[in-house]
Amino acid sequence: PAGELVENYVASVEAVFDGKVSEKTNSNDLKYGDPYTLPVSFTPTEKESRAFTAYDANGDGNTVQFAYVNLGEAHQNVPVFLYNYSSSQDADDWLFLPAASFTDVNAVYEFRMNCFRSDKYQESFEAKLFTAPNPDAAISTLIEPTELTTTKGDYDEMFASYFSAYFNVPTAGTYYVGIHVTSPKDQFRVFMRDFSLKAVDGMAVTNPKAVSALSAVAGAKGALNAAVTFTLPTATFNGVPYAADKDLTASVQAAGCD
Repeated sequence: PAGELVENYVASVEAVFDGKVSEKTNSNDLKYGDPYTLPVSFTPTEKESRAFTAYDANGDGNTVQFAYVNLGEAHQNVPVFLYNYSSSQDADDWLFLPAASFTDVNAVYEFRMNCFRSDKYQESFEAKLFTAPNPDAAISTLIEPTELTTTKGDYDEMFASYFSAYFNVPTAGTYYVGIHVTSPKDQFRVFMRDFSLKAVDGMAVTNPKAVSALSAVAGAKGALNAAVTFTLPTATFNGVPYAADKDLTASVQAAGCD
């Protein structure tokens, strides 16, 4: 229906003749509707999950699916997207978020998600930005290939399994975030949930890029200090280089400290 957000539809067809009706045959999944506007977040609920797109790139039949899982006594029937391992092929499986509208080429956007593994197996993923829900339509990398270290047993430590990416778009339009599970064969499970997209208040593409090579070493014997090292950026967020004599300053903050 016009004016409604993108959702999944299935057409069912039955033959009728001389008072007799055949069994129904269902079509493939059809995504239709308007893209989401920002900010937007997905738990996902079961209804939200139908607007996502799973893509089994290696055709092995093991792909990302919506499921309810138990993540410990305090977290029963938690809705997630779940990748279940293949014993014969490395994972090459995508989960595409629903279409979203990005209207400001000068804005810096944040993608955030929760991703963790079932147990201490070798699980990995990455995330990219796309113009269509298809692996061939990628335009930039949001989260570099990453090996997971947090397990579902650590689920109470929510922030330990969150991943964030900051990015901009080349032109205003509709884009998709795609998450790529890349675990080796014969591992176990990858869980994904708590997805969000938003424009970051107070940030623009003319802001400096983030610092790199960030490292912190705690002070000795409980001293309330730390040695922090990092490399300052050499360009703005959208890649415009700074002059060699440009002065940049950085501030270091610790959670819970003024």
